Amino acid sequence: MQLEKINNHTALCLLERGIKRAFDVILSGAGLVVFSPTVLAVSIAIKLDSRGPIFIRVTRYDYENQIVQVLKFRSRKADDTGSHVTRAGHILGRTGINELLQLFNVLRGEMSIVGPHLNATRQNILQDKIRRLSRRQVKPGIIGWAQVHGYGGETGSTEYMKQRIEYDLYYIENWSLLLDVKIIFATIVAKGSYV
Repeated sequence: MQLEKINNHTALCLLERGIKRAFDVILSGAGLVVFSPTVLAVSIAIKLDSRGPIFIRVTRYDYENQIVQVLKFRSRKADDTGSHVTRAGHILGRTGINELLQLFNVLRGEMSIVGPHLNATRQNILQDKIRRLSRRQVKPGIIGWAQVHGYGGETGSTEYMKQRIEYDLYYIENWSLLLDVKIIFATIVAKGSYV
């Protein structure tokens, strides 16, 4: 997959946006109901493990540099920005349970179930590249095409970022409901292999 091979599509039409939004609302609503016992259990574990709030908001940026306040479980000791991860935090990091809370962001319309990866820093080269090259506008996702191919973590090397850009751009320019379903099932299979 090369950056220059991107299709010349226009922004998602009203019908496509409506379909994607309905898909997001149904899945995120169902997910919050199904996983509510997990959210409750993790909340209790965090409260018993260390002092501080159960939930925190973390600032992230989408590929248009718009701020998204992502809801997460607190995984570090209160007022700590270092490496003091709590016992509950270690479990959260290994299992990806923290991503469950982003379903609230999806319900609020700030994110999508599937979409390009959010970024931690406003100056990230990834956002600038995607913003310049993309002809479509889609919301950032909890999971994505780049993640399925192993490029969903923290941006490291230039080559890593380039690969993530290519996969995110491919998704943006070739979006379909079928592609979203494919990514969801691929993510479930990948997560299942770690259990």
